[in-house]
Amino acid sequence: MELKWSADSQEIERIKQEKFVPPYCPNPKCQYHNGGKHFWVKNGVLKVKKFPGFNQLYKCIDCGRGFCYTAFKLNYRHRSDEGFFQYIFEATTQGHSNRSIARNINLSECSVRNKIKHLARQTLLKWEELSGPLKINEAIAYDGFETFVHSQFDPNNINHAVGVDSLFLYDFNYAHLNRKGKMTTSQKRKLQNIVKSHGRYPTDRIRVSTKEVFTNLMARKNSEMGNIQLYTDEHKAYKIVLKRDIPSDTFEHFTINSKACRDGRNPLFPVNHLDLKLRHFLKSCTRETIAFNKNESGLMDRYILFGGL
Repeated sequence: MELKWSADSQEIERIKQEKFVPPYCPNPKCQYHNGGKHFWVKNGVLKVKKFPGFNQLYKCIDCGRGFCYTAFKLNYRHRSDEGFFQYIFEATTQGHSNRSIARNINLSECSVRNKIKHLARQTLLKWEELSGPLKINEAIAYDGFETFVHSQFDPNNINHAVGVDSLFLYDFNYAHLNRKGKMTTSQKRKLQNIVKSHGRYPTDRIRVSTKEVFTNLMARKNSEMGNIQLYTDEHKAYKIVLKRDIPSDTFEHFTINSKACRDGRNPLFPVNHLDLKLRHFLKSCTRETIAFNKNESGLMDRYILFGGL
């Protein structure tokens, strides 16, 4: 991937920098760190080798902290053009693996991984900013997306709550699971060695994670709305949480059989559709993949990027 720029693009960037207004002071001890009045003055221009060849400098009139235009850009201190982040975001959410992305833009896989982590953090901040004051005015479909990291002996569950009408992702979290299902003799022997060395995960992780999600949904409940209609499958942990851990007057619970047709008439269609898109668009979540994530943070970074769409 080769990023080119011309005199016209340089002039456009110059105009952007002239009209740019710093939103806050980067100094965390400054009273204008969270924004405020016109707290800055221009403090010259710095010539740089990267596009567009210059960088507008500013100075805070309160604390005297100097900062530049790129301090508020996504590629700040990453030593790469901002177009790389756009390409990595699009490629990650379109089924490319990290190594495939690295080959296309001539970067190392480690650099791509770090940039995905940076993108995920920014996406999570934006998601929190937009969804923080949002109240629930619709029914919620809740279920878990099961996949694995590192190896199939380390499965996990991403529990997510999606709006039935808006298909908006209200909340999600991560839960470790123990290996289950049919195994060959060698796989059983390997699992025994893993358990002997590292032990087993708590068997109530889905219940604990579900309680956290339901508690967050309760905080988002519209005061003018009655009980939140909650659609789940027949998982026992969901029923236990609603019966023992959550006040009974918060949710109106409906269970749907997992064998029911998963079309648009199914109340669980929002989470089923999200699971389908995760399997299709995230390379690490496809069936029989060799591009699986090596740790939990890598999986959640990709999930956050896709969920931020």
